[in-house]
Amino acid sequence: MTGQSVCLNADPGYYVELPGMSFQSPCDLGTYNSNTASSMSSDCGDADAGYFVNQTAQSAQTPCGIGTYQPLTGQISCDDADAGYY
Repeated sequence: MTGQSVCLNADPGYYVELPGMSFQSPCDLGTYNSNTASSMSSDCGDADAGYFVNQTAQSAQTPCGIGTYQPLTGQISCDDADAGYY
């Protein structure tokens, strides 16, 4: 908003890279950021192997469910276990 005397910190799941911004940028799919006041897109970390992030602006990663797995980082979903595996 115009005419304000203070600036707000970026929320978890977001970052603000430049001074004077009027909006915060969301972390991309496959990434998350649990911190406030982040100032770089690199503050959004990739989801770990075994986890996924399927929405933008997330503050946490989600673990793969029973019967699913994810061997890669930065993914948006988990894969079903192959036949003969659990």
